[in-house]
Order: sequence, then structure tokens, then C-alpha cells
Amino acid sequence: MAQSSEEIIEAHINAIGGEQKWDSIETISIASTIHTSTSYMICLKQVIKNNYIRSDIAISSKEADAKPAKKYYVLITPNGAWNYLPGNQANAVFPLESMETITYLDELDYEDPFLHYTDKNRVITMHEIVYENNVSYNTFSIVYPSGKTEIIFLDSETNLMAKRIILGEPNVITIEYHDYEFLPEGILWAKSATASYGTIFFDKISINKNMDMNIFKPSPIAHANKFNEVR
Repeated sequence: MAQSSEEIIEAHINAIGGEQKWDSIETISIASTIHTSTSYMICLKQVIKNNYIRSDIAISSKEADAKPAKKYYVLITPNGAWNYLPGNQANAVFPLESMETITYLDELDYEDPFLHYTDKNRVITMHEIVYENNVSYNTFSIVYPSGKTEIIFLDSETNLMAKRIILGEPNVITIEYHDYEFLPEGILWAKSATASYGTIFFDKISINKNMDMNIFKPSPIAHANKFNEVR
């Protein structure tokens, strides 16, 4: 008998540790690196659940005569949202428009996309089973409040997310996840991923650690130092 979409989603959430374990996360810090053909990116996402998000990225060129890394960040708090772009003449932090904030909230959500998806106003539709390299996948489309749409491939045997395809113009981005392992807190996380733009390594995940609240203040001067200290 074919499984319903609700049964498959429930099996997937249980496979990654279960809703209760994910709900126990109050703070999370995710350090990752991304290697592309031309650049090397160091990323740090720091989140206080339902309140504060900060995402830092430092981009370095792989060229022999490359200049120092360019660093920028996005900051979302209950009091507003901002981003800092390197090289702006005023060395200023700029407030985000409401639609920009919604887009970043979708992009920076650390949770699995199926967790509490109705509460997050996501529309999920189940599609046909897809076979690739003798492996069957349950496929779903997810439409986010920002309008972003992606296709998720869940391995029908392990119930883990094997691939997501992010639909967009002009580029479609494909990300395949590898080497899942349980963290001490009991949630499952991929150690690496292969994307259409490069390779992602999840270097360090810290859960329910104290965070310096100063990192959630929009300051172009403090940003570089705090980024290096936490990593």
C-alpha cells in the first residue's frame, strides 16, 4: 500500500532525530566552508531560536595575487534586519526591506524544510516516485513565503534528504547531501554536500551554547573580529 505524504514526512522527521530533539535547540552555530572553482568561502551562521539570526561570509579568491577576503553579513533581530556589504563608501550597515527579510528568513532557516512547515507557511506537495541509479526517491515540492520553490528528493529506504533542487532565474541550483551523522544532541546532520556551484563542508555545529549578544548589533567595525573569534 502506498504511503501518504504525511506518513513519508513523519518517517523523514523521525529519521533525522525526531521533532522533539530538533525543538530542544535554543541556540545553534554552524561553521562551514564552500569551495568553488574560483573562490573559497568561510561561513558562520549563528541563531537564537525565533529571535536572532546572523550569517557571516568571508570570500577569498583562489588567484595567486588575491586580495584579502571580502566579508559581509546579514543580521535579523526582533528590532530590525540589516546587511553589511564590503567596500561601500560609507562603511555602513543597510536596513533590509520587508521582502528582503522574508527571503533571508527562508534562506537562513537552519531546520530541515519539513519541520513545522505549516507553521512556517510553506506549501508542500508530494509528486511521483523518481528512480535514479537504481535508487527510488519520494519527491516533494516546497513553496516558501518568499516565493522560492525547491524540489526535495527523499531516499525511500532511508527517508533522508538526498537532494534538493532550488528553482530560480536565471540559475537552478542542485545540492546533494552526503555522510549523515548524529550529533551528540541526537539530531542527524550531513557532513558535506555537493552543489552545482561547489562543495560544502559542515565543519562545526554547536548547539545550546551561550552567545555574545553583541554579535546581534548592526556594526560594520565589530563584525570581522567577532566572526574570527567564534570560529
